[in-house]
Amino acid sequence: MSSQEEIRGFKKEEYFGWRAQDILANNYTTLCEEACSNKEIFSTFKSNPYYRPILEHVTEKEGQEYLNIIFAQNPKILKNAKLFKENDRIGSPELVGYKKPFSLGNISPTTIRYMKVLSDLDLLFKDLGNKNIVEIGGGYGGLALVLSKKYNFKSYVNIDLKEASMLFLKYCDENNVVGVSSKTPEQIFDFDKIDLVISNYAFSECNSETQDLYIENILSKSKRGYITHNTSEKRRNRTKNLIKNYENFRVYDYDVGKKQHPIFVWGK
Repeated sequence: MSSQEEIRGFKKEEYFGWRAQDILANNYTTLCEEACSNKEIFSTFKSNPYYRPILEHVTEKEGQEYLNIIFAQNPKILKNAKLFKENDRIGSPELVGYKKPFSLGNISPTTIRYMKVLSDLDLLFKDLGNKNIVEIGGGYGGLALVLSKKYNFKSYVNIDLKEASMLFLKYCDENNVVGVSSKTPEQIFDFDKIDLVISNYAFSECNSETQDLYIENILSKSKRGYITHNTSEKRRNRTKNLIKNYENFRVYDYDVGKKQHPIFVWGK
């Protein structure tokens, strides 16, 4: 472990390869577990201060930037915003009233982010109906829910920590998202066919050993990929060099925000 990682609070054994600070990871996993068994906590988990450092923290400004991009690139997505706002029904997320360039009413900025991912996938790959999708680090299942409003996917497998996986399954069940399942990182991956792998930051926040495991067992087997990659330039370049020979690999776009994290994609 580097001195920089020690300063940032990463522990040597980590969370199944997740490079997270001890206190943040402990609070997050505990909250996920409690939300699965406590109705009151489940009803407010998206606004819980133990949860938001990890997920559900897209700012109002970032939400506006995502909305502007969708409106410019794929405005038909916005016509079905009411369906996607179902993601805000559970968990008491913080809502913002967006009016321009398209009036969405009160909506979570995080839900708009999921809509932007949907918009990208729609532009990149068209119909994802009857496809086998794997998401690395699917959180509570917000993206799975949003995608399910447009696509009848064949299967949707989430790879995440045990506690987060439990919350993912509960949330999807409460929202009637069908065809979903969840695996933990230590489980053996045995995928016959992967049509699309998605990861919004989770893959890039794993240590190199875990990333290599995912590349060997998931990314390399997937016909299509959509990976939003944060962390250092050195780590981004490492990933890029390992997957750059995938069919039609390219940097599709850069995420909103000052750091301009790249979005790696491949396939057709």
